[in-house]
Amino acid sequence: REIINAELDALNKLGLTEKQKTLLAKFGDIRERYSSEGVAIASNLLKEGKYVEANALLLLKINPLYNELKRGADALLQQIASDAEAKYATARTEYEATRNLSIGLIVVAALIAAIGGALLVSAIVTPLRKTMQHFDRIAEGKLTDEIDISGRDEPGLLMCNLATMQ
Repeated sequence: REIINAELDALNKLGLTEKQKTLLAKFGDIRERYSSEGVAIASNLLKEGKYVEANALLLLKINPLYNELKRGADALLQQIASDAEAKYATARTEYEATRNLSIGLIVVAALIAAIGGALLVSAIVTPLRKTMQHFDRIAEGKLTDEIDISGRDEPGLLMCNLATMQ
């Protein structure tokens, strides 16, 4: 009885909904009636050796109270299970939304990184190719080609030095 009371107290301390608390209180009331109106009286009758009266009490009082107690416990467990399923469904929906958003953001970030990388490579490779073309022309002896030195970054400085060398 003490173990059951401790477990019911622990259950009551959990974050139960109002409906769950109501069902738990109802279960506690039925359990108390089962104990005081049935089991305790039957125990006393058995101690006194009144087996026929105890049997009659069992059939007329304890069994119906037990059935009521079982229905109350089943209702409470069913409510806890259905509430848990609803919370699970909500959590799963939130998880899926977060997962899909994260995957979408990762794809967008990868796309931006790829585009940025392509632009960076293009910004470096294009001036280097122009520089290589000018070196090829200089190697062929064409020293009169005009070299565009409009950029002020590293490739622009390279083109400026190449024009000076030409």
